[in-house]
Amino acid sequence: MNFRERKEFKVFRELLHSVPGLEAHLMDSSEEEITALADFVCSSFCFVCLWLNLCHADPERCMWGKGR
Repeated sequence: MNFRERKEFKVFRELLHSVPGLEAHLMDSSEEEITALADFVCSSFCFVCLWLNLCHADPERCMWGKGR
């Protein structure tokens, strides 16, 4: 595994450990359900990354920015 794959696997393991029942749910799910869940997690992660980039670029626009 390259660096990115190892990092992704580490995040996946942490997700499995932090969400009760997720591993069992994935084991009982169809391929379509797993794909839908993966798409949801990825899109949510992208939204958080975009928000964090915005906060870094313009802290006044974020709820934790200066003066708030």
